[in-house]
Amino acid sequence: MFLQSRTKNCERLAFVHENNDYQREALDAFNYVKHHGNPQGSKIDIRFGDKASYPPLQAADILAYEGNKRMRDPDRPERRPWKALNPDRRILAAHYGKANMHELVSRLEKIADGRIDEIELDVGWQRYLLSAPVAR
Repeated sequence: MFLQSRTKNCERLAFVHENNDYQREALDAFNYVKHHGNPQGSKIDIRFGDKASYPPLQAADILAYEGNKRMRDPDRPERRPWKALNPDRRILAAHYGKANMHELVSRLEKIADGRIDEIELDVGWQRYLLSAPVAR
């Protein structure tokens, strides 16, 4: 929602959470964000659903699994569900470790002091993504 505020976007947002033992915590966190982290007053809502019947939750699981796998071992092969979710390879997973952590720190410093605006995709992220080490 911070990005919505920065870009003056007030489209409706819907958060989805799996039916599980953490629903109360998710609802509490959502209510906090709704009341304290929505400066532009966007219409926001939260829904709960079962993974088996709700494809967005299935997709979120694939993204979480693949992201975790990339963090642990970026050279492991992609699973078929990831390939189905990302057929045109628009989702990128960057891996930072001992060998290139300085690049992440440098990037964050540039964003923090205003040398690169993370909202300006054509100026910031696109140029960065073209030169960043990317694990696929």
